[in-house]
Amino acid sequence: MRRAIFPRALTLAPCAAAAALLAVASCSSSRSSASGAPPDAGPTDASTTDDGSKDGTTTDGTSTGGDTGPLPEAAPTDAGTPPDADASTIEVPVPASGAGFHSLVFEDDFTTADTIATSATAASGFKWYWSFDGNAQPWSVHTTATAGSIANGNDGGGGNASPHGGILTVTGPGEPNDALITVPGGALNNAQAVLPAEGQGCWAHAYFEAYIQFQIDGTGSSDASTGWPAFWSWSVQGLHGYGFGGSSLTTANYSEIDFMETYGTIFGNQPGNWTATMHQWPANVSSDGHTQHTDSDWHTYGCLWTSTGSGTGQVKFYLDGAQVDQTVDSGTGQTQFSLEGMYQFIVLGTGKGWDMNVDWVRVWQ
Repeated sequence: MRRAIFPRALTLAPCAAAAALLAVASCSSSRSSASGAPPDAGPTDASTTDDGSKDGTTTDGTSTGGDTGPLPEAAPTDAGTPPDADASTIEVPVPASGAGFHSLVFEDDFTTADTIATSATAASGFKWYWSFDGNAQPWSVHTTATAGSIANGNDGGGGNASPHGGILTVTGPGEPNDALITVPGGALNNAQAVLPAEGQGCWAHAYFEAYIQFQIDGTGSSDASTGWPAFWSWSVQGLHGYGFGGSSLTTANYSEIDFMETYGTIFGNQPGNWTATMHQWPANVSSDGHTQHTDSDWHTYGCLWTSTGSGTGQVKFYLDGAQVDQTVDSGTGQTQFSLEGMYQFIVLGTGKGWDMNVDWVRVWQ
C-alpha cells in the first residue's frame, strides 16, 4: 500500500513501498486463535438487496462523492464495545463459520457518522480514526443512502447490501490509499504511547470482510502518487513511536495484508485488475496475486487469517465468498514470519478523484 516517502514501484505486479518503525511494542492482551485452516468456501448467503434511485445521488439527496466538509461533532462510540443490537441478525459468512469464527467483534454499516473521530488527534472512543498524515478529511458519510442508490458505473446494490443503508464514500487522498483506520494512529506517535490491546481496533486470527464499490477504470485518477481503492491492514506494533506514515528503514519486522487493492490503468494494468497480497516489511517479501472482475458493481472482499496454534498460520483471500489467489503460510519457518506475533488494524483509502464506496465493514472471530 502507500508509503509517503517510498512510492510503489511501477510494475505490472506492484508491491507496497517500504515504511518502517522506530520502535516495536507488544499489545497487552492474549491472542485469539482458531483450530487450523478451513476448507475453501463457496459464496456467502445474500442478505436483502437495497433499492434506491440510480441518478448519481444518494437517497438523502447527498452527492455520492466529493463532500469533504467537516463531520458534525459526534458522541464517542468505543471501538471495543459490542456491535449494535441488531447485528445478531447478520448471517455468519461461510469462510468465517468454517474456521470456527462465529462472533461479530467489529462492524460498521455507516448509518451514522458518530463512529468516526472528529479530529486527527483523537485518542480513543471511536471505531475509525484519521490516518496519521493528518490531511483534510477525505471522506463523507451518507447516513440514509443505500448501496442501490450509488450510481457510480455499477448495476444496483447487489445481493449483500446492508438492509440498514448507510454509505461511507472515501474520496482521497489522505496520503495515497489511507484515509480511515481502526486505531488512533496519530495518538500513538510517541515512544511512551500504550498500544491498543488485541480486540481494540486490532485483531489476530479473524475473518475480515467489507462490501465495496468503485469504478474499475479509475475515473479521474491515473497517477500512482495519489493512490487507488484499497481495503487493507497493518500491524499495530508498527505504530509505536512512529505513527502511520513515512520513516527511515530499520531492521524491525512487521506485516501488511492487502485484502483488496485495485489500480485501474495505473502501472499498466487493465481496468478491473486487483490484487490480494501479504507483505513482510521492511524487506519487500510479498505474495502478489492477481484476479479480475469486469464490472463496477458492489463486491464482498474478505480475508481469512487462521492459526494452527503452534506459531504458524494461514491467510486466504475471498471475492463474494469464494477463495481467490493462493493460500499464504505465515509464522515460524515462513517468509511471512512476523504476522503471527502481531495484531492487524484495518485501513480504508483511495486515490484522488477515484471514489470508493463502502456499505459495511465486519470482523468475525
